[in-house]
Amino acid sequence: MSIITNDLQCIDCGYNVRHAASDGVCSECGTGVAQSIAGDQLVRADQKWLRKIRASFGWLIAGEMLMVVLIVVNLLPIPDALRSWWTPLNGIVFIIASAWGSWRIMIREKRQGMIEVLGRIATVLFVLVLGFAMVLIMPGVVFGPGAVSGAWQVWARIVNGAVLGGFCAMTAKDFFVMLSARSIARRAFASHLRWQCGALAFAQGVTCAFFFADHYAMMTAVASFVETLLQVVMSVTVVWSVIVFWMVRGRISHAITAPRPQPASILPPCAAPVDRRS
Repeated sequence: MSIITNDLQCIDCGYNVRHAASDGVCSECGTGVAQSIAGDQLVRADQKWLRKIRASFGWLIAGEMLMVVLIVVNLLPIPDALRSWWTPLNGIVFIIASAWGSWRIMIREKRQGMIEVLGRIATVLFVLVLGFAMVLIMPGVVFGPGAVSGAWQVWARIVNGAVLGGFCAMTAKDFFVMLSARSIARRAFASHLRWQCGALAFAQGVTCAFFFADHYAMMTAVASFVETLLQVVMSVTVVWSVIVFWMVRGRISHAITAPRPQPASILPPCAAPVDRRS
């Protein structure tokens, strides 16, 4: 065991762990002192991989911002004719941005794992099912003037099923995205980001549950209340996702621009042997 004899900030909370044991923990947050000695592991990651992941988070942020715009516009008193075109077109652009960012983020530095494989499967389902739903709700395809004739109610059920299935696929995709973001935060020893990624994965599941509740509450006395609650929960989740993605992207940018440590500096000479004669 050694004692830290110079100033050394805890990698998680920033507390000065000077005079702490090298195999001990930070007295403020409980993070291992050895982790602070080792430093940010993202700095040692492959630069090409870091740049790809940073760009992926940029696409994810763009997708979430499009979702924010969609929610806000749907709350405005715009003409139905404009809304009928705006919603599917904005939805298609959102699907492209979110899916591209999710697909690219499912790349490990060295080898693919089960999380990345399942995440890419969920991303493909998200594009196919929700994209199919966005095409169907365009004016003239199923609804509105010029819509295809025939069993209208059957098509309406297909649209509703595609929207519900697409939302489930999006929730699954976002769950695996959050696991990937949590893995990056763990390598950067950012416990607050790890916690937020886990909480966001749970919040997205709650949003999916509210979406189903809103669907099955249609034409009931509580339909307006459930829809308002869904809008609130979805807005909070989307804005929170933007903030977390931005913070993780900032960590990656820091790892790209930070000086690359030499192999000999992985454990810097900041610990001194304990004097056992006293």
